[in-house]
Amino acid sequence: MSNTPLFDKIDEYARRRRVSFAMPGHKGGKGLDRTIQHNPFRLDVTELSDTEDLYAPSHALSSSRQAAAEFFGAQDTFFLVNGSTAGIYAMLAASCSPGDTVLVNRACHASVINACVMLGLSPVFIKQDIIDSFAIPAAINQKNVADMLDKYPNTKAVLVTSPSYYGLASDLSVLAKITHTRGIPLLVDEAHGAHFAVDESIFPKTAMSQGADLSVQSAHKTLNALNQASYLHYNSDIIDKDRVRDALRMLQTSSPSYLIASSADLARGELVSSGKRMWNALFERCENLREKVAARTKVKFMSMLMNSQYNIEKVDETRIVMNFSAYKTTGFEVSDMLREDYGIDVEMADLLNIVCIATPANTQSDFAKLERGVTAICDSLAPAETEPAFPPPPIPDMAMTPQKAFYSKGSYVRLDEAVGCVSRSTVIAYPPAVPIICAGELVTGECAGYISALMEVGAKLIGLNENGFISIVE
Repeated sequence: MSNTPLFDKIDEYARRRRVSFAMPGHKGGKGLDRTIQHNPFRLDVTELSDTEDLYAPSHALSSSRQAAAEFFGAQDTFFLVNGSTAGIYAMLAASCSPGDTVLVNRACHASVINACVMLGLSPVFIKQDIIDSFAIPAAINQKNVADMLDKYPNTKAVLVTSPSYYGLASDLSVLAKITHTRGIPLLVDEAHGAHFAVDESIFPKTAMSQGADLSVQSAHKTLNALNQASYLHYNSDIIDKDRVRDALRMLQTSSPSYLIASSADLARGELVSSGKRMWNALFERCENLREKVAARTKVKFMSMLMNSQYNIEKVDETRIVMNFSAYKTTGFEVSDMLREDYGIDVEMADLLNIVCIATPANTQSDFAKLERGVTAICDSLAPAETEPAFPPPPIPDMAMTPQKAFYSKGSYVRLDEAVGCVSRSTVIAYPPAVPIICAGELVTGECAGYISALMEVGAKLIGLNENGFISIVE
């Protein structure tokens, strides 16, 4: 065979049969429908007379979209084959025009900032409280949103992330009332909540059920669907649905994968037929894991938080967030030990925590291995000498729009040399892909120091060059 290093690397990884508590939700195909498992290639077709057109649906696709809309509580649902990123772009394109102001929570996904660059929007950020014990952003404070809308009355849309990467869901019903009173649409990045609709007695309420105008969900993150399979839900009297459709035609590939779209359809069908049973069983497995690990270690879990204290509507109990602040270690080190010594891949790590995405495709054996690995690692760790504090830095001032910064002439400099300059880069730790500093913002000493600290402990950073330099506007 010819030189194929990428294929060889992925193929070698797939042969290891590792335990996955990361995306995609089907966990190496274990959860996928047997039709796809057996021969996925026969579904890999293009737009033909007999296969319909994703952007001009006939009976079959229209019926699937209607079934999805009914299940998820929307007026209409669009199938996405370019991930929730395409949905975020489309939501903003459908509700805003170039030059408009959009209100965004700071712990948004980097795709929101990238969309502002491409669409010429001016983001204004909602300050979020920090949960000190986990050093992560809390849920969205409704008063902060109302205050920001009073300060920026020309805002054309509010886009918030709920749930967060850590499984914290905000009270969107209050936010919807705040925005709709002002005639402003509420857009929700609900990428990590595609499973919520299966049982709202144990999961957070969906964005659609709480009055959001548009929401995007990643089927591939938690459901049995292929990477990039997502949904965009529409339920609005403010936003023109035709504009949403037109935006998706422009922003998604002109050669959509019917294999991906079909997997999204199958994932929704599975939720309807057996989802409640599957997700209730998973809920119990996650609860048992937390109880066993908590009994043998000093690991803290997100579910221990008092919801009302941090504006949390509810915590997704199947998002396993483990906090190791009681030990002399970092989440990055624990993640490395689980990967190297126990064959377990977690979704992400930060300075204090690891995040595991559990889905019904995870077996009881997977949970047993995770329990053994975490408890064994904790037994090997020394206790923390002091309580660590690594809160994200304050939001820097915006000196120019992200689009203007992106198209400005720039140069790469060391982080310490960039302090006081305007950043051309949007620097993120990936995952969770939350911006530390955005294009157009002034580089502060706090941001530079935080980025340097992440680099020292091995975080994966995007937005710096190979030397760790940042691009600034000249």
